[in-house]
Amino acid sequence: MKKLMNLMIILAIVASLFAVYMFYKSYVIFQSVQTIENVSGFNNSLTRVVLYATEYAIAKDEAIKSLYEKRLGEFNQYTQNMNVPKSMEEDAKRVIGEVRELEKLFNNDATDIHDINAKVEAILDDLHDIEVKAIETTRSSILTLLVISIVLGVIMMLSLLYAMYLTKSVLDAVYKLEKLANEMEKGKLSINVDVRGQTEVGKALIRLMEVIDGKLVPLVSSVVESTRQLDTLIDNLDKSSDVMADTVSEFRMQAEQIAAQSDDIRDAIDSALASVSEVLGGTESVANAAVELSQVAEMLNQIVEEGKRSMMALDEAMGRVVSSTGSATERIKELEKWTERINEIVKTVGDIAEQTNLLALNAAIEAARAGEAGKGFAVVAEEIRKLAEGSRQAADEIADVLKTVASNIKKATQEMEIVSKAVEVSGQAEDAMNGVLSKIAEGAIDVSEGAESMAALAEEQTAAAQNISSELDNVRQLAHSFTSSVETISSGVRSISEIAEKIKDISDKLAYLSDDLRQKVEFFKV
Repeated sequence: MKKLMNLMIILAIVASLFAVYMFYKSYVIFQSVQTIENVSGFNNSLTRVVLYATEYAIAKDEAIKSLYEKRLGEFNQYTQNMNVPKSMEEDAKRVIGEVRELEKLFNNDATDIHDINAKVEAILDDLHDIEVKAIETTRSSILTLLVISIVLGVIMMLSLLYAMYLTKSVLDAVYKLEKLANEMEKGKLSINVDVRGQTEVGKALIRLMEVIDGKLVPLVSSVVESTRQLDTLIDNLDKSSDVMADTVSEFRMQAEQIAAQSDDIRDAIDSALASVSEVLGGTESVANAAVELSQVAEMLNQIVEEGKRSMMALDEAMGRVVSSTGSATERIKELEKWTERINEIVKTVGDIAEQTNLLALNAAIEAARAGEAGKGFAVVAEEIRKLAEGSRQAADEIADVLKTVASNIKKATQEMEIVSKAVEVSGQAEDAMNGVLSKIAEGAIDVSEGAESMAALAEEQTAAAQNISSELDNVRQLAHSFTSSVETISSGVRSISEIAEKIKDISDKLAYLSDDLRQKVEFFKV
């Protein structure tokens, strides 16, 4: 645009110089024409004067000569017809001589007049030649002036046509830029705009189209695809959290059943201890005590079997919890990666918004330089700048949301670690419970054998009762330990349940943020 303005100024200066030169040549030609007219008038006047003088001199010379010859003839006739004295004849001859001298003078005057006439004619010829040359010079000047006028007219016409072409190109580029801004305001990014011309506005429009097609469109497409993948990941996380919640609920129910069974075991042990005390209190109830002890041993065996089945169910539930926890951890890590990817995309959106803002600023500067022709382009550039500012603000909001998501993901990771630790503790408690059940089974076998021995060997009743009491004491301690383990498992289950609820909340928040991000991105149609 600046080069074009300089070219227009140079053309205006050249046109002004041509106009001054034409005015000067017109003035010179006008003066030459006036001079030619004056010389021609003077020539005509001088010619008329010389002709008049020549005609007058010739006429007068002819008249005098005719009169002289007439008088000389009359005088000769008179002298021949008359006898005049000799003195008078001499006087007459003298007079005739003087007249002849006078005739010679007249002849000389006539010759001089003819010479003067010839010189005047030569001067007139010179004046005529000067007049012809002046006319030729005037014609040449007029022809030169005509050629210059034609060249100047052609230059002015070409300048006008170029200015019209340039104005049309600028207005066409501004119209296309306004169309582009309107389409972008509607959210359309895949816009087919035919941009031609080498003006600054056209170049800026071409650069803007390259930025939109090369960076903004792929970026929006990538964000849309990332949003879809994020939705899929959120759905999977939601399903995993539901499965985890169901598993934890089932695990909680089984833990409650185990706790109830441990209470039954403890009550049974207390009953067995009471029976042993009764055995120790008197030998008369040894047989009954042996029977009751055998029943207790059978009940212990049943309880142990139920405990083993419960522990197997607990083991399976813990396996599902571990699997769900591992899957949730992997999905959370994958979610962290996608969050980082979206954060990078948001940064790229911010950078593109800054570049678009700079392009809009440059376009506004070029529009200000273009003057009236660039007012519409300035309005379009301002709209583009506002759109870039809105994109940057949206990118900042998305970045803040992603920070919140990253913080919640980090908390979820920490809580999943707590769940893993709780699962490890539950595994240890399960091992302890298995040991307790094994010992209970062994104790039940011992009790059964002791009951049989008491039935056969009454004398060993006291010793056997003491052994049974001791074993039951150990079993009671193991039952207390098992109860503590069950309480620990219940606490871990509650923690897992709370973590599952938090994961559910995080999934809901991510779904909301994903919907919001998708709505903002779907505004742009690629």
